[in-house]
Amino acid sequence: MKKEHYFLLETDLNREVVSLFKEEVLKDDRFIREINENLITIEEGYFIYGFFTAKIVNQEYLIIRNEQTQSAAIDAEYTLPSKDFLLRGLKRDQAKKELDSVRELKIFNLKDISKQEKNFLKGIQLKAEEMICERHNLFLKQKGNRLDVAPIRDFDFYEQEFYLEKVYQIHYRSKTSKKDLVSIYSAVSNRFYQLNFLKTKEFEQFYKKFKRPLVFLPEEYQSYYEKICYDVYEKTIKELNYLKEGELLKKIRQNISYPEYSKFRDYLFQGIFYFRKKELLKYYPLKKTDDLQKWIFDLYLTLSFQEESGYELAQLIRAGLLEEGQLSARLEKLNISYRLGNIYAKKELYEHYSHPMYYDENVLKRYS
Repeated sequence: MKKEHYFLLETDLNREVVSLFKEEVLKDDRFIREINENLITIEEGYFIYGFFTAKIVNQEYLIIRNEQTQSAAIDAEYTLPSKDFLLRGLKRDQAKKELDSVRELKIFNLKDISKQEKNFLKGIQLKAEEMICERHNLFLKQKGNRLDVAPIRDFDFYEQEFYLEKVYQIHYRSKTSKKDLVSIYSAVSNRFYQLNFLKTKEFEQFYKKFKRPLVFLPEEYQSYYEKICYDVYEKTIKELNYLKEGELLKKIRQNISYPEYSKFRDYLFQGIFYFRKKELLKYYPLKKTDDLQKWIFDLYLTLSFQEESGYELAQLIRAGLLEEGQLSARLEKLNISYRLGNIYAKKELYEHYSHPMYYDENVLKRYS
């Protein structure tokens, strides 16, 4: 029987949203300074986040090995958290009130729950298959071997916990734009998840040249790149009033090997974000912070240049926080890290291809 619980996260909003929006816009150099409050409309609503846990008992299955068959049953338990909930630094103990229903609430991201539930059902099915292959040492890639797990009819238990976060969608209707510029503010974490406003002419000029990130970045992490890149651009343009680009690039190349130099970070970031020298990403500082999304941005940015990055991303994918926990994405990140010399990535790849469900003798030799 499926059990559902709805919890409301405690809010901590002590200022007007319009005032917070104006303050945030005015301190961001990408945006113009004129804000017409008459063009602002605010929608109150909620983001919903799901945590799924279930167990199947006596799930029937059939294995076929060289025309020999065997039928049995297995138990499997699986849990899937909300990746966005964790990535945004929210805590389950922030829930102070349980709700009977959410039917009357305006929920902005309801479609995310349906998608997560589909991923959850795929996940528990995959876990059962892995357990069966391990139990019987069944090499699925071997010719003549096959596995069928019966469709799930019911669960021994199936619990869904939903957490609701109050958010404000701030719409700014530009006189020159046909669409609203939408920002999103959380009344729980007291920060903007999305900030959008009219750009300055200087930013538009910058964007024509630098709109494409130096390396591939998932769309949701490109705003980090944009802010860093524009900050570097503004500082560099000032310096280029007094020296030529070639002279600045020469300085960068001559001093990039001296991290103790107080100008090292400035030169490094100019080389990466202004001159777009990918090879300098091997010097980019990697340091875990409480801002998990910023950490993930750093890992994607340096994925092909630092051995730690792919391995760390693979762990986040395994935990279901990235790329919907896809196995192919995790193996890709591990392979990149392995090629850069990460021994932990090599060990994990070896363990994966040693598993009966994924056993591949030819590939395994590579990681021996």
